[in-house]
Amino acid sequence: GTIATEAFDANGVWQVGEWSAHIPPTPAVPSNETRFGIPGAAAPLGLTIPVFTRKQIGQTNPLAGASNMLTTTLATNCDMPEWSTLTLSGLTGTQTADAPDLQLATMPIDTYQNSTGEWRNAEGVLEWPVADGVRTTIAQEYEVSIWARNPSSPQPSPEINCWGEVHPAGEEDAAGVYHTGVFTAPIYETPVVKDNSSWLGVEQGRVPLLVMASVPIVRSIEQSNPLWKASN
Repeated sequence: GTIATEAFDANGVWQVGEWSAHIPPTPAVPSNETRFGIPGAAAPLGLTIPVFTRKQIGQTNPLAGASNMLTTTLATNCDMPEWSTLTLSGLTGTQTADAPDLQLATMPIDTYQNSTGEWRNAEGVLEWPVADGVRTTIAQEYEVSIWARNPSSPQPSPEINCWGEVHPAGEEDAAGVYHTGVFTAPIYETPVVKDNSSWLGVEQGRVPLLVMASVPIVRSIEQSNPLWKASN
């Protein structure tokens, strides 16, 4: 940079010097502050790709036609500010109708907007946003559960994926005006890990939307006494 030599002379006339003072180049010191929960991420153009560090889903009921709670556990390698979104796809085969505000059960509670999500049955897609004034925390695990009705006939577990969009964090300027960025950072689509533990006596009964028919184990019946009025 340069600094111009300027001053008023004895007659009150503004004078500008012929030569300016030179400020030699010097390295800028990068900030080491935390951004989005990532230490040192305030250093300019140091980039982190958002990913899920935990992504697991399981169910409570593998029987055809039954009510079934599907629970997803997610964690990320960065904070997710308000208006960020998360999406599951592939939850196909249920008898749960489309809903713009399907009820969610979340832990911690009130993490997601109105504790509801948009549900599209045909694609098996559930999408929900982080609530106003809320910021999910890097590495912390969050649970989201929905109630669905299983299909009336058996089916294998479908392929289930998850992805998200991290909304840019907004800040107020000196005039108190709220500013936010335009572009979101994608968390790219990736398969969800399925809980394959046994449940209700069914091998791999926790595998999401692995549905089977309930059948009787005993297929025959007999009696001990055919005589009229006798104990039997």
